[in-house]
Amino acid sequence: MTPLERPVALVAEDARASWVLGARDDVAPAVRASGPAQALALVLWRRVAPDHADGLAVEGDAAALRTALAARLTP
Repeated sequence: MTPLERPVALVAEDARASWVLGARDDVAPAVRASGPAQALALVLWRRVAPDHADGLAVEGDAAALRTALAARLTP
């Protein structure tokens, strides 16, 4: 994925794992989405909207998350 103007932090709390979509060295994530790995997967594969994903918490700029999800996540 190419760097995003506003990167997104993803935290799978049950898997004790985290990632940053569109990471850039000079920019901190604009939003953090955290919750069960299943909820994150459903959101990333566009099966469920972030505000309808069970157990998912979005902190920060929700528009940054929507922009990242609208971008192509895979090559």
